[in-house]
Amino acid sequence: RLQRQLPAQAADFYSELGRCQRTLGKHRTAQLLFQRSLEVRRNTLDNTAGVVENLADLAGLQSDTGNTQAALQGYRNALAQLQASVSMRHPLAIELQRNLCALERSAGQIAIAERDCYEALTLALDVHGSDHRASVDARRQLAAIHVDQGRLREAETAYLDSRAWQVTRLGAQHQDVARDDNSLAIIAWERGDLELALKRLDRSIAVYRRQKNSPVYPGVLFNKAMVLHDAGRDAAALPLLLQVERLRLAQVKPDNPLLGDTARMIGEVQAMLNQPIAARERLVAAVRLTRSGYAPSHPHTRRAELSLALFDLRREQSDRQTDQQAGPQGLALTQLEKLSMLPETDHELRKVAWLAAAALASHRCQQPGAIDAADALAALDEKIRQALPEGGSILRAFERERSRCL
Repeated sequence: RLQRQLPAQAADFYSELGRCQRTLGKHRTAQLLFQRSLEVRRNTLDNTAGVVENLADLAGLQSDTGNTQAALQGYRNALAQLQASVSMRHPLAIELQRNLCALERSAGQIAIAERDCYEALTLALDVHGSDHRASVDARRQLAAIHVDQGRLREAETAYLDSRAWQVTRLGAQHQDVARDDNSLAIIAWERGDLELALKRLDRSIAVYRRQKNSPVYPGVLFNKAMVLHDAGRDAAALPLLLQVERLRLAQVKPDNPLLGDTARMIGEVQAMLNQPIAARERLVAAVRLTRSGYAPSHPHTRRAELSLALFDLRREQSDRQTDQQAGPQGLALTQLEKLSMLPETDHELRKVAWLAAAALASHRCQQPGAIDAADALAALDEKIRQALPEGGSILRAFERERSRCL
């Protein structure tokens, strides 16, 4: 009866209730509510902006359940309908382009993500001006792309500006400030300032610890473990990663690829802690989960494959030195060859390709033709420094590989 007498209010109610159900993880109920609102807005109200809003809600549900391609298509359809029927200067267009950017980045499509993030920021500045939350959020989202690209100074400026804006309006203990602290910590880690990175991460964790159900909290803990691992403090990193795994298992399904990312890092840490059997089990699981949850060609899948291949190669070398039965070196070398040929036009895949090529060259340093291997490493060093003039974690990882050849 409410729907017949007050269709606009009914549609708004269905939409808001659906968003509450989505927040609670009740995706099927949320879907039914969004579809009911969509039907009212499309057939009774002829409310195009409302229709677009519900199409975006439904795309968000696809994203929540890991259906990235369906979510991308849903957001693109919503944006096209908005452009055709309303205006691209509608505030909804900013949100849609930011959602596209986030999904494209998670899919490893950095160049496409940068385009959508830039368009979202341009539109936000045009519609709202520079001192509006939509503009601040769009700027910091573009900054995340710049971190991926190694443009650390640009990203740091954006995050510091965002943090100052948030602190002034929300206070230093707000989650949005903690989010900026996490991002600034990643920049410090990229630069090799591990203590500053840990300080910023601890500040972020202190805020998120009060909201342990937040999907961001496990990610911040993961980042701290990653920095500890880079610092050689693996005994401190492992308990954090196991906590991340428990938190993520409570939030997502067991086959979610986020658990594959976690398994990869656990495996790398266990390898450093001389737990080879457990480490390899984790790395194999990481490849399986990322391959099925992301895609075989996704950068996170390739990174998991790289970790497993490096582990097998190092394990075989260690076994030979101690006269134990050799492991699957041939398979590891074949996999590294394959990974080293990944396209360097992709910002994330090229990082995997560089590290795989470095591992192959450092391995060949111990074989006949070591001079050629050293030359290959020198050429690769020049290539990485040209691509990443501000340095970064990938350059440090390359230098560790190269040191095996010295």
